[in-house]
Amino acid sequence: MRSNALSYALSTHGCSGYQTINEGLPFSIFEQSLPVWQSEVYSQILKLLQLEENWDSYGAKKISISAAKAMFSVLSNLMLDDTPPPTIVPTSSGVLQAEWHTRNIDLEMEVISDSVIDVYFEDHNSQISKIEEELRVDLTKLGECIKLLTSRA
Repeated sequence: MRSNALSYALSTHGCSGYQTINEGLPFSIFEQSLPVWQSEVYSQILKLLQLEENWDSYGAKKISISAAKAMFSVLSNLMLDDTPPPTIVPTSSGVLQAEWHTRNIDLEMEVISDSVIDVYFEDHNSQISKIEEELRVDLTKLGECIKLLTSRA
């Protein structure tokens, strides 16, 4: 499991060198030294935290700080430095989903918590069956999907 400055910043409040914005989600002034995916994901999450309750006009919940931390924690533990950044989208239940539709792979992961993730994976270059399941605690399958996605150039 990897640890980095941004995931540390997301898990702590009031550290020197960090400014607190968006209900206590810290922003690192050193963000540029991180892998590209981290900066992009962080930026997307900050924008999604601005959504108000009922953002979809159908009663969607506001995205919580805990949902943002869970998403970043999961990605920090699974992503490689050169993994392409996902698109982060809000869900009506108030959590976040990361999506990749690239390199002939479709991968979607809805992070319910840092130990419960709904995953959909399909490799269009392979006869491997789709993965569509809820993963709990053991994220080995998801890590393998991300490694495959990263390895395709």
